[in-house]
Amino acid sequence: MTNFFQDKLAVITGAGGLLGSAVAWELARQGARVALLGRSQAKLDAVGVGRSFCVDVTDAGARAEVARTLGSVAFLINAAGGNQTEDTTTLSEFFPDELDGTARGFFSLDPDRYLDVIRVNTMGTVIPCQVFGREMARQGCGAIVNFASMNSYRPLSRMPAYGMAKAGVVNFTPWLAAYLALAGVRVNAVAPGFFVNERRQNPHDRRRRADAVRTQRDGAHAHETIRATVGPVGSRALVVERRTGGLRHRHRRVSGRRFPRIVRRVTL
Repeated sequence: MTNFFQDKLAVITGAGGLLGSAVAWELARQGARVALLGRSQAKLDAVGVGRSFCVDVTDAGARAEVARTLGSVAFLINAAGGNQTEDTTTLSEFFPDELDGTARGFFSLDPDRYLDVIRVNTMGTVIPCQVFGREMARQGCGAIVNFASMNSYRPLSRMPAYGMAKAGVVNFTPWLAAYLALAGVRVNAVAPGFFVNERRQNPHDRRRRADAVRTQRDGAHAHETIRATVGPVGSRALVVERRTGGLRHRHRRVSGRRFPRIVRRVTL
């Protein structure tokens, strides 16, 4: 696999985050040249590999300029995304307190913040696919991996916008895979579970202790996620994989003569 990635250019959006940085390290370890894209220069510098570009994931103009600077791109990993505290309810179900403003429920969510979450998770995936996928289609090869979430399939009680946006990523990915099949560009998605990060290590968070207990298990989960991400980048098949508990659901898309067909395999 090292020979496959050797000296090929991989662009990772959201590269300063937990998953994006881990994927960048693994691709660099396997010989790829990596370009790190993100909004925080300090976080990109901390990754310690590749070349960094501090840009907004939804800024098409900035992305296009980066694409012109980099030239031919072999792989695109869309790891940018996230949620906002202002768009997370404090209630898991309706309670009259939210009507008088003493609690933040669905009726008190700011539509602008709601749109921000949808924009960064959906358009933050679509725009890089347009910008970097254009050159892949022109050269007749390439691989794109999008990050979805377990929230794509099972909504979290207090995060309506995030789940809505990540469900859109799952829907968009096979559409783009079928669209770009004849161009020779593979498109996949990985839907990881939950990880301990800076947002989940707040000392006032009641879940901190439970998160600490899960850290060791999450370490193995992170390793599986990296393998599931890097694997489709180097694979000849189009795979959408998600993991729920002990079940692994694997959707393999195999290109036919003209239109791809879909084969589903479920393993325990």
